[in-house]
Amino acid sequence: FSYRGRYNIRFDVSLWNGDTMRFNRTITVEQQAAVIAQTTTPEGYNGSTLFPTPVIQLQNLIQQKVKSSTATISFVIVSGPTGGINKGDAVYKTTSDGGCELKNVIFSLPGTYVYRIEANLSNFAILTTRSYSITIEKALPTTITLMTSPYGISQFLLFAQPKFQIYDQAGIVQDPRTNMTLRIASNNPSFFYENQLSYATLMGTTSVLPVNYAYTFTDIWLDMPGGYTIEAVLMLDGEEFLTFSFSVTVDSPPTYLISSNLQINSIGNITIYGTRPVLAAAAPMYFAISQSATCSSIDSSVVLWNETNPSLRERSISIVPYVFGANLYFCMKTGNQPYFSKLIQNYLQRFAEAFPYVDSFPASDVSECAELGGIMAAMYHSVGWTDAKEGRRYGCRLIPPVAGTIAPCDCPSTLRCTSYSSSVFRPPGLDIGQCVCCTGWVMGVAGAAAGISILAVLVTIYLYV
Repeated sequence: FSYRGRYNIRFDVSLWNGDTMRFNRTITVEQQAAVIAQTTTPEGYNGSTLFPTPVIQLQNLIQQKVKSSTATISFVIVSGPTGGINKGDAVYKTTSDGGCELKNVIFSLPGTYVYRIEANLSNFAILTTRSYSITIEKALPTTITLMTSPYGISQFLLFAQPKFQIYDQAGIVQDPRTNMTLRIASNNPSFFYENQLSYATLMGTTSVLPVNYAYTFTDIWLDMPGGYTIEAVLMLDGEEFLTFSFSVTVDSPPTYLISSNLQINSIGNITIYGTRPVLAAAAPMYFAISQSATCSSIDSSVVLWNETNPSLRERSISIVPYVFGANLYFCMKTGNQPYFSKLIQNYLQRFAEAFPYVDSFPASDVSECAELGGIMAAMYHSVGWTDAKEGRRYGCRLIPPVAGTIAPCDCPSTLRCTSYSSSVFRPPGLDIGQCVCCTGWVMGVAGAAAGISILAVLVTIYLYV
Protein backbone atom coordinates (compact mmCIF):
# COMPACT_ATOMS: atom_id res chain seq x y z
CA PHE A 1 0.00 0.00 0.00
CA SER A 2 1.34 3.41 -0.91
CA TYR A 3 -0.57 5.35 1.71
CA ARG A 4 -1.68 4.78 5.23
CA GLY A 5 -5.39 4.46 5.86
CA ARG A 6 -8.36 2.14 6.13
CA TYR A 7 -8.94 -0.08 3.13
CA ASN A 8 -11.99 -2.24 2.28
CA ILE A 9 -10.77 -5.09 0.15
CA ARG A 10 -12.92 -7.54 -1.87
CA PHE A 11 -11.51 -10.99 -2.44
CA ASP A 12 -12.71 -12.98 -5.50
CA VAL A 13 -12.13 -16.70 -5.28
CA SER A 14 -12.55 -18.99 -8.33
CA LEU A 15 -13.67 -22.48 -7.37
CA TRP A 16 -12.90 -25.69 -9.25
CA ASN A 17 -16.39 -25.98 -10.67
CA GLY A 18 -16.30 -22.53 -12.25
CA ASP A 19 -18.23 -20.70 -9.54
CA THR A 20 -16.90 -17.52 -7.98
CA MET A 21 -16.99 -16.73 -4.26
CA ARG A 22 -16.57 -13.18 -3.00
CA PHE A 23 -15.93 -11.73 0.49
CA ASN A 24 -14.81 -8.38 1.89
CA ARG A 25 -12.24 -7.54 4.56
CA THR A 26 -11.24 -4.20 6.10
CA ILE A 27 -7.48 -3.62 6.58
CA THR A 28 -5.87 -0.74 8.44
CA VAL A 29 -2.49 0.23 7.01
CA GLU A 30 -0.26 2.22 9.34
CA GLN A 31 2.28 4.69 8.13
CA GLN A 32 5.89 3.50 7.95
CA ALA A 33 8.06 4.98 10.68
CA ALA A 34 10.06 7.99 9.70
CA VAL A 35 12.05 8.42 12.92
CA ILE A 36 13.56 6.19 15.62
CA ALA A 37 13.87 8.01 18.93
CA GLN A 38 15.64 7.03 22.17
CA THR A 39 13.36 8.00 25.05
CA THR A 40 15.68 7.31 28.04
CA THR A 41 19.20 8.44 29.03
CA PRO A 42 21.09 5.35 30.25
CA GLU A 43 24.16 5.12 32.48
CA GLY A 44 26.14 2.16 33.75
CA TYR A 45 29.21 0.25 34.86
CA ASN A 46 31.24 -2.12 32.76
CA GLY A 47 30.10 -5.71 33.07
CA SER A 48 26.47 -4.97 33.95
CA THR A 49 23.33 -3.83 32.11
CA LEU A 50 22.61 -0.14 31.69
CA PHE A 51 20.24 1.78 33.93
CA PRO A 52 17.71 2.96 33.11
CA THR A 53 17.22 0.48 30.25
CA PRO A 54 17.62 2.11 26.80
CA VAL A 55 14.14 2.46 25.24
CA ILE A 56 13.37 3.42 21.62
CA GLN A 57 10.12 4.31 19.88
CA LEU A 58 9.25 4.34 16.17
CA GLN A 59 7.65 7.68 15.28
CA ASN A 60 6.37 9.63 12.34
CA LEU A 61 7.61 13.06 11.37
CA ILE A 62 5.42 14.81 13.93
CA GLN A 63 6.70 12.52 16.73
CA GLN A 64 3.58 10.40 16.94
CA LYS A 65 3.98 6.70 17.75
CA VAL A 66 4.10 4.39 14.78
CA LYS A 67 2.81 0.96 15.64
CA SER A 68 4.89 -1.78 14.09
CA SER A 69 6.07 -5.10 15.46
CA THR A 70 8.17 -5.95 12.41
CA ALA A 71 11.15 -3.64 12.86
CA THR A 72 14.52 -5.08 13.87
CA ILE A 73 16.48 -2.88 16.31
CA SER A 74 20.31 -2.91 16.47
CA PHE A 75 22.62 -1.37 19.09
CA VAL A 76 25.75 -0.12 17.30
CA ILE A 77 28.96 1.06 19.04
CA VAL A 78 30.58 3.76 16.90
CA SER A 79 33.67 4.33 19.03
CA GLY A 80 35.02 3.58 22.47
CA PRO A 81 38.02 2.28 24.44
CA THR A 82 40.24 -0.21 22.64
CA GLY A 83 38.75 -3.65 23.14
CA GLY A 84 35.47 -2.28 24.44
CA ILE A 85 32.48 -4.23 23.10
CA ASN A 86 28.85 -4.88 23.85
CA LYS A 87 28.85 -8.25 25.61
CA GLY A 88 25.06 -8.41 25.68
CA ASP A 89 22.40 -8.67 22.98
CA ALA A 90 22.93 -6.53 19.87
CA VAL A 91 19.59 -7.18 18.06
CA TYR A 92 16.00 -6.75 19.32
CA LYS A 93 12.44 -6.67 17.88
CA THR A 94 9.85 -3.97 18.36
CA THR A 95 6.61 -4.71 20.16
CA SER A 96 3.14 -4.08 18.69
CA ASP A 97 3.20 -0.43 19.72
CA GLY A 98 6.46 0.20 17.85
CA GLY A 99 8.56 0.45 21.01
CA CYS A 100 11.55 -1.62 22.17
CA GLU A 101 13.50 -2.03 25.44
CA LEU A 102 17.17 -2.90 24.94
CA LYS A 103 17.43 -4.83 28.20
CA ASN A 104 20.77 -6.56 27.74
CA VAL A 105 23.33 -4.01 26.58
CA ILE A 106 26.58 -4.64 28.52
CA PHE A 107 29.79 -2.69 27.94
CA SER A 108 32.89 -4.76 28.55
CA LEU A 109 35.27 -1.96 29.59
CA PRO A 110 34.92 1.36 31.37
CA GLY A 111 35.38 4.55 29.36
CA THR A 112 33.56 6.91 27.04
CA TYR A 113 31.62 5.37 24.13
CA VAL A 114 29.69 6.78 21.19
CA TYR A 115 26.76 4.67 20.00
CA ARG A 116 23.64 4.82 17.86
CA ILE A 117 20.51 2.69 17.48
CA GLU A 118 19.26 1.49 14.09
CA ALA A 119 15.85 0.20 12.98
CA ASN A 120 15.53 -2.06 9.95
CA LEU A 121 11.94 -1.71 8.66
CA SER A 122 9.89 -4.23 6.70
CA ASN A 123 10.29 -2.15 3.53
CA PHE A 124 14.05 -2.48 3.91
CA ALA A 125 14.43 1.14 4.95
CA ILE A 126 16.90 1.84 7.75
CA LEU A 127 16.27 4.48 10.39
CA THR A 128 19.08 5.70 12.66
CA THR A 129 19.13 7.73 15.84
CA ARG A 130 21.63 10.49 16.30
CA SER A 131 24.90 9.47 17.95
CA TYR A 132 24.89 9.41 21.75
CA SER A 133 27.87 9.65 24.09
CA ILE A 134 27.91 7.59 27.28
CA THR A 135 30.56 7.29 29.98
CA ILE A 136 30.75 3.81 31.46
CA GLU A 137 32.12 3.91 34.99
CA LYS A 138 34.57 1.34 36.30
CA ALA A 139 32.67 -1.48 37.99
CA LEU A 140 33.39 -2.34 41.62
CA PRO A 141 35.19 -5.66 42.21
CA THR A 142 32.93 -8.49 43.29
CA THR A 143 35.23 -11.49 43.83
CA ILE A 144 38.73 -12.33 45.12
CA THR A 145 40.32 -15.52 43.76
CA LEU A 146 43.35 -17.29 45.28
CA MET A 147 45.73 -18.34 42.50
CA THR A 148 48.33 -20.17 44.63
CA SER A 149 47.86 -22.07 47.91
CA PRO A 150 50.65 -21.14 50.34
CA TYR A 151 52.38 -23.55 52.73
CA GLY A 152 55.71 -23.71 54.50
CA ILE A 153 57.61 -23.87 57.79
CA SER A 154 57.79 -21.27 60.53
CA GLN A 155 60.50 -18.62 60.42
CA PHE A 156 61.10 -19.23 56.69
CA LEU A 157 59.47 -17.71 53.66
CA LEU A 158 56.44 -19.70 52.58
CA PHE A 159 57.30 -22.14 49.81
CA ALA A 160 54.30 -20.96 47.80
CA GLN A 161 53.57 -17.27 48.30
CA PRO A 162 49.97 -16.03 48.19
CA LYS A 163 48.79 -14.63 44.85
CA PHE A 164 45.34 -13.25 44.09
CA GLN A 165 43.22 -11.85 41.29
CA ILE A 166 40.02 -9.84 41.50
CA TYR A 167 36.97 -9.90 39.24
CA ASP A 168 34.13 -7.53 38.52
CA GLN A 169 30.95 -8.28 36.59
CA ALA A 170 32.87 -8.34 33.32
CA GLY A 171 35.73 -10.60 34.40
CA ILE A 172 39.30 -10.27 35.64
CA VAL A 173 40.26 -6.69 36.35
CA GLN A 174 43.18 -4.54 37.50
CA ASP A 175 41.86 -1.72 39.62
CA PRO A 176 44.36 1.04 40.50
CA ARG A 177 42.04 2.23 43.25
CA THR A 178 42.79 -0.88 45.31
CA ASN A 179 45.49 -2.57 47.32
CA MET A 180 45.39 -5.91 49.14
CA THR A 181 46.38 -6.63 52.74
CA LEU A 182 46.88 -9.96 54.54
CA ARG A 183 46.06 -10.58 58.19
CA ILE A 184 45.62 -13.57 60.51
CA ALA A 185 41.92 -14.31 61.05
CA SER A 186 42.29 -17.51 63.09
CA ASN A 187 45.49 -17.86 65.14
CA ASN A 188 46.21 -21.50 66.06
CA PRO A 189 49.88 -22.23 66.80
CA SER A 190 50.65 -25.88 67.43
CA PHE A 191 51.96 -25.39 70.99
CA PHE A 192 51.20 -23.56 74.21
CA TYR A 193 53.30 -21.22 76.33
CA GLU A 194 52.78 -21.50 80.10
CA ASN A 195 49.47 -23.26 79.38
CA GLN A 196 48.32 -20.22 77.41
CA LEU A 197 47.72 -20.26 73.69
CA SER A 198 50.52 -18.46 71.91
CA TYR A 199 49.85 -16.12 69.04
CA ALA A 200 51.72 -16.13 65.78
CA THR A 201 52.64 -13.06 63.77
CA LEU A 202 52.33 -12.71 60.02
CA MET A 203 55.66 -11.36 58.84
CA GLY A 204 56.93 -9.78 55.65
CA THR A 205 55.30 -7.30 53.28
CA THR A 206 51.62 -7.77 54.02
CA SER A 207 50.19 -5.12 51.68
CA VAL A 208 50.69 -4.94 47.90
CA LEU A 209 49.32 -3.13 44.85
CA PRO A 210 48.04 -4.89 41.71
CA VAL A 211 50.62 -5.64 39.01
CA ASN A 212 49.76 -7.43 35.76
CA TYR A 213 46.24 -8.20 37.00
CA ALA A 214 47.50 -9.90 40.18
CA TYR A 215 48.23 -9.12 43.82
CA THR A 216 51.48 -11.02 44.40
CA PHE A 217 53.08 -11.39 47.83
CA THR A 218 56.77 -12.35 47.81
CA ASP A 219 58.13 -12.50 51.38
CA ILE A 220 55.36 -13.73 53.67
CA TRP A 221 56.20 -16.00 56.63
CA LEU A 222 54.86 -16.89 60.08
CA ASP A 223 56.95 -17.06 63.21
CA MET A 224 55.23 -20.09 64.77
CA PRO A 225 54.15 -23.49 63.42
CA GLY A 226 50.46 -24.33 63.35
CA GLY A 227 47.30 -24.09 61.30
CA TYR A 228 46.00 -20.65 60.45
CA THR A 229 43.23 -18.91 58.61
CA ILE A 230 44.59 -15.95 56.67
CA GLU A 231 42.30 -13.22 55.41
CA ALA A 232 43.00 -11.26 52.24
CA VAL A 233 41.41 -7.81 52.50
CA LEU A 234 40.82 -5.75 49.37
CA MET A 235 41.13 -2.09 50.26
CA LEU A 236 39.28 0.36 48.01
CA ASP A 237 40.15 4.03 48.47
CA GLY A 238 41.47 3.25 51.95
CA GLU A 239 38.40 1.31 53.12
CA GLU A 240 37.86 -2.45 53.48
CA PHE A 241 35.75 -3.56 50.54
CA LEU A 242 36.07 -7.33 50.00
CA THR A 243 37.60 -10.18 52.02
CA PHE A 244 38.70 -13.71 51.18
CA SER A 245 39.78 -16.36 53.73
CA PHE A 246 42.08 -19.32 53.14
CA SER A 247 43.91 -21.90 55.27
CA VAL A 248 47.68 -22.16 55.74
CA THR A 249 49.57 -24.99 57.44
CA VAL A 250 52.99 -24.07 58.79
CA ASP A 251 55.23 -26.90 59.96
CA SER A 252 58.01 -26.80 62.56
CA PRO A 253 61.52 -26.33 61.19
CA PRO A 254 64.06 -29.07 61.81
CA THR A 255 66.50 -29.06 64.73
CA TYR A 256 70.04 -30.35 64.76
CA LEU A 257 73.04 -31.63 66.72
CA ILE A 258 76.58 -30.95 65.55
CA SER A 259 79.13 -33.70 66.11
CA SER A 260 81.86 -32.67 68.54
CA ASN A 261 84.59 -33.95 66.23
CA LEU A 262 84.03 -31.65 63.26
CA GLN A 263 87.36 -30.86 61.65
CA ILE A 264 88.25 -28.04 59.29
CA ASN A 265 88.14 -29.08 55.63
CA SER A 266 87.11 -32.62 56.60
CA ILE A 267 83.80 -34.37 56.17
CA GLY A 268 81.81 -34.38 59.39
CA ASN A 269 78.31 -35.38 60.41
CA ILE A 270 75.37 -33.36 61.63
CA THR A 271 72.16 -35.01 62.75
CA ILE A 272 68.91 -33.47 61.55
CA TYR A 273 65.72 -33.97 63.60
CA GLY A 274 62.27 -33.42 62.21
CA THR A 275 60.39 -34.19 59.04
CA ARG A 276 61.01 -32.42 55.79
CA PRO A 277 57.68 -30.86 54.73
CA VAL A 278 56.16 -33.19 52.16
CA LEU A 279 54.45 -30.35 50.30
CA ALA A 280 57.86 -28.74 49.83
CA ALA A 281 59.29 -31.75 48.01
CA ALA A 282 59.62 -29.70 44.85
CA ALA A 283 61.27 -26.78 46.68
CA PRO A 284 65.02 -27.17 47.33
CA MET A 285 66.20 -26.72 50.94
CA TYR A 286 69.84 -26.24 51.91
CA PHE A 287 72.01 -26.53 55.06
CA ALA A 288 75.28 -24.80 55.92
CA ILE A 289 77.45 -23.90 58.93
CA SER A 290 78.10 -20.29 59.86
CA GLN A 291 80.17 -18.45 62.48
CA SER A 292 77.53 -15.70 62.40
CA ALA A 293 74.43 -15.88 64.59
CA THR A 294 72.54 -14.28 61.71
CA CYS A 295 73.98 -16.76 59.19
CA SER A 296 75.39 -13.85 57.22
CA SER A 297 78.51 -15.86 56.33
CA ILE A 298 78.61 -19.40 54.94
CA ASP A 299 81.56 -21.25 56.47
CA SER A 300 81.05 -24.77 55.18
CA SER A 301 79.96 -26.73 52.18
CA VAL A 302 76.28 -26.30 51.29
CA VAL A 303 74.19 -29.46 51.56
CA LEU A 304 70.92 -30.06 49.73
CA TRP A 305 68.15 -31.58 51.87
CA ASN A 306 66.43 -33.91 49.43
CA GLU A 307 64.81 -36.26 51.94
CA THR A 308 61.09 -36.66 51.21
CA ASN A 309 60.20 -39.62 53.45
CA PRO A 310 57.44 -38.26 55.75
CA SER A 311 58.06 -40.94 58.39
CA LEU A 312 61.79 -40.32 58.72
CA ARG A 313 62.39 -37.91 61.63
CA GLU A 314 66.13 -38.30 62.03
CA ARG A 315 68.91 -38.50 59.52
CA SER A 316 72.64 -37.74 59.36
CA ILE A 317 74.10 -35.42 56.73
CA SER A 318 77.73 -34.98 55.71
CA ILE A 319 79.17 -31.48 55.68
CA VAL A 320 82.66 -29.93 55.40
CA PRO A 321 83.35 -27.00 57.79
CA TYR A 322 85.79 -24.35 56.65
CA VAL A 323 86.29 -22.80 60.12
CA PHE A 324 86.73 -23.93 63.72
CA GLY A 325 85.16 -22.37 66.77
CA ALA A 326 83.13 -22.99 69.87
CA ASN A 327 80.18 -21.03 68.53
CA LEU A 328 79.12 -22.50 65.23
CA TYR A 329 75.58 -22.03 63.96
CA PHE A 330 73.67 -24.37 61.72
CA CYS A 331 71.64 -22.58 59.07
CA MET A 332 69.03 -23.44 56.49
CA LYS A 333 67.51 -21.73 53.48
CA THR A 334 64.69 -22.60 51.12
CA GLY A 335 64.70 -22.28 47.35
CA ASN A 336 62.61 -19.10 47.33
CA GLN A 337 64.51 -17.46 50.20
CA PRO A 338 67.68 -15.58 49.21
CA TYR A 339 69.32 -15.85 52.66
CA PHE A 340 70.08 -18.48 55.31
CA SER A 341 68.35 -18.51 58.71
CA LYS A 342 69.55 -20.08 61.94
CA LEU A 343 68.11 -23.32 63.33
CA ILE A 344 67.91 -24.29 67.01
CA GLN A 345 69.75 -27.26 68.47
CA ASN A 346 67.76 -30.36 69.22
CA TYR A 347 67.55 -30.81 72.99
CA LEU A 348 66.66 -33.91 74.96
CA GLN A 349 63.12 -34.93 74.08
CA ARG A 350 62.35 -36.31 77.53
CA PHE A 351 58.73 -35.34 77.73
CA ALA A 352 57.65 -35.52 74.08
CA GLU A 353 57.70 -31.76 73.71
CA ALA A 354 57.15 -30.28 70.29
CA PHE A 355 60.22 -29.39 68.31
CA PRO A 356 61.23 -25.80 69.00
CA TYR A 357 60.87 -23.23 66.31
CA VAL A 358 63.74 -21.22 64.96
CA ASP A 359 64.33 -17.81 66.49
CA SER A 360 66.04 -14.62 65.46
CA PHE A 361 66.57 -12.91 68.82
CA PRO A 362 69.97 -11.48 69.85
CA ALA A 363 71.94 -13.06 72.66
CA SER A 364 71.70 -11.14 75.93
CA ASP A 365 71.30 -11.64 79.68
CA VAL A 366 71.84 -15.37 79.77
CA SER A 367 72.14 -16.46 83.41
CA GLU A 368 75.40 -18.08 84.46
CA CYS A 369 75.98 -21.41 86.17
CA ALA A 370 76.67 -21.04 89.89
CA GLU A 371 77.12 -24.18 91.97
CA LEU A 372 75.72 -24.02 95.49
CA GLY A 373 77.67 -25.25 98.49
CA GLY A 374 76.53 -27.90 100.93
CA ILE A 375 75.15 -25.39 103.47
CA MET A 376 72.87 -23.71 100.92
CA ALA A 377 71.78 -27.07 99.57
CA ALA A 378 70.93 -28.17 103.12
CA MET A 379 68.78 -25.07 103.54
CA TYR A 380 66.70 -26.02 100.54
CA HIS A 381 66.40 -29.57 101.81
CA SER A 382 65.15 -28.16 105.08
CA VAL A 383 62.16 -26.50 103.43
CA GLY A 384 61.00 -29.73 101.87
CA TRP A 385 62.93 -30.15 98.63
CA THR A 386 64.01 -33.72 99.10
CA ASP A 387 65.72 -33.92 95.73
CA ALA A 388 66.55 -31.77 92.78
CA LYS A 389 63.47 -32.90 90.89
CA GLU A 390 61.30 -30.71 93.10
CA GLY A 391 63.22 -27.66 92.01
CA ARG A 392 62.39 -28.26 88.39
CA ARG A 393 58.97 -26.81 89.04
CA TYR A 394 60.60 -23.39 88.99
CA GLY A 395 62.19 -21.73 86.03
CA CYS A 396 62.99 -18.70 84.00
CA ARG A 397 60.62 -17.08 81.54
CA LEU A 398 62.44 -16.89 78.25
CA ILE A 399 62.14 -14.80 75.15
CA PRO A 400 61.53 -16.34 72.67
CA PRO A 401 59.53 -19.33 73.96
CA VAL A 402 61.28 -22.62 73.28
CA ALA A 403 60.15 -26.24 73.53
CA GLY A 404 62.45 -29.15 74.39
CA THR A 405 64.46 -30.23 77.42
CA ILE A 406 67.75 -28.34 77.42
CA ALA A 407 70.86 -30.19 78.55
CA PRO A 408 72.96 -28.94 81.54
CA CYS A 409 74.80 -25.67 80.94
CA ASP A 410 73.57 -25.67 77.35
CA CYS A 411 71.21 -22.72 77.26
CA PRO A 412 71.58 -21.37 73.73
CA SER A 413 72.85 -17.84 73.49
CA THR A 414 69.74 -16.70 71.69
CA LEU A 415 67.53 -17.22 74.75
CA ARG A 416 66.95 -14.22 76.98
CA CYS A 417 65.63 -14.48 80.53
CA THR A 418 63.13 -11.71 81.29
CA SER A 419 61.72 -12.72 84.68
CA TYR A 420 61.46 -15.63 87.09
CA SER A 421 58.41 -17.73 87.71
CA SER A 422 57.28 -20.00 90.54
CA SER A 423 54.50 -21.41 88.40
CA VAL A 424 54.26 -25.17 88.09
CA PHE A 425 55.39 -26.34 84.69
CA ARG A 426 53.91 -29.54 83.35
CA PRO A 427 55.58 -31.80 82.51
CA PRO A 428 58.30 -31.11 85.09
CA GLY A 429 61.51 -29.82 83.60
CA LEU A 430 61.83 -27.59 80.65
CA ASP A 431 58.53 -26.57 79.22
CA ILE A 432 58.00 -23.84 76.68
CA GLY A 433 59.51 -20.78 78.28
CA GLN A 434 61.54 -22.59 80.98
CA CYS A 435 65.30 -22.98 80.82
CA VAL A 436 67.45 -25.12 83.14
CA CYS A 437 71.02 -24.02 82.70
CA CYS A 438 73.13 -25.74 85.32
CA THR A 439 73.79 -29.05 87.07
CA GLY A 440 73.16 -29.85 90.69
CA TRP A 441 71.86 -27.25 93.12
CA VAL A 442 72.19 -23.98 91.28
CA MET A 443 71.20 -20.40 91.78
CA GLY A 444 69.85 -18.41 88.88
CA VAL A 445 70.68 -15.02 90.36
CA ALA A 446 74.33 -14.73 91.36
CA GLY A 447 75.32 -12.84 94.50
CA ALA A 448 72.09 -13.17 96.47
CA ALA A 449 72.45 -10.97 99.53
CA ALA A 450 72.78 -12.56 102.96
CA GLY A 451 69.72 -12.35 105.13
CA ILE A 452 67.19 -12.77 102.32
CA SER A 453 64.43 -15.06 103.43
CA ILE A 454 64.62 -18.53 102.00
CA LEU A 455 61.01 -18.10 100.85
CA ALA A 456 61.99 -14.96 98.97
CA VAL A 457 64.64 -16.68 96.91
CA LEU A 458 62.77 -19.86 96.03
CA VAL A 459 61.65 -18.40 92.73
CA THR A 460 65.26 -17.85 91.65
CA ILE A 461 66.34 -21.47 91.95
CA TYR A 462 67.38 -23.54 88.93
CA LEU A 463 67.68 -27.29 89.40
CA TYR A 464 68.53 -29.96 86.93
CA VAL A 465 68.51 -33.71 87.38
